[in-house]
Amino acid sequence: MLNVSRYKIREAILIEPNLEDVLKQVTRGPNLYYSTSGYVFPKLLGLEFRDFPVLVVGSRRIPANWPDIISTPRAHLSIDTCEVVHPPAIYLTWSSKEFSLAIDAFNIDEELQLAAGCGAGIVIWVTEAEVILDFFKISDVLLDTIDAGARASSIARYVPDGQYVEGVTASFPPAFVGEDRFIGLDGKPVYVVQEAP
Repeated sequence: MLNVSRYKIREAILIEPNLEDVLKQVTRGPNLYYSTSGYVFPKLLGLEFRDFPVLVVGSRRIPANWPDIISTPRAHLSIDTCEVVHPPAIYLTWSSKEFSLAIDAFNIDEELQLAAGCGAGIVIWVTEAEVILDFFKISDVLLDTIDAGARASSIARYVPDGQYVEGVTASFPPAFVGEDRFIGLDGKPVYVVQEAP
């Protein structure tokens, strides 16, 4: 299995020139991802990972000790939201003690199914200075949870009023321009990672 590896951005590009254009795409906003396969990064990942799904995730929220401080990905149904217009959805989240990063599971359904078939998927975290190679395991239980969440997300539910939202989000760090976030079930911010344009 792929070990967690860290590279300075320039070093990673020298190893894998294909990475440069993708890095430009995922660093255009505060939280963006790009979906591909290991076939695109043979020098960085190795040919044995060519069929694995790869998520390249760029976020201004990722601290230096990431991914050491995060939990394994889990399914998260958003209920409380920062905006009344934010619909309930099911997300794949990576959580630290302070916040979570989340990708809409509907948008990466094929990648999740492929990761389950391969035994894992690869995530390349992109910070302002580093590229961090990591992997994520997808179990049948997690896929079942996502399916159940997808059904539940269509059910009408209570949306918290403005005062409640303001009270909880007052403790959140200031949002970056264009950043989408909602209140997690633990009361901490969940930052939505959007697909790179």
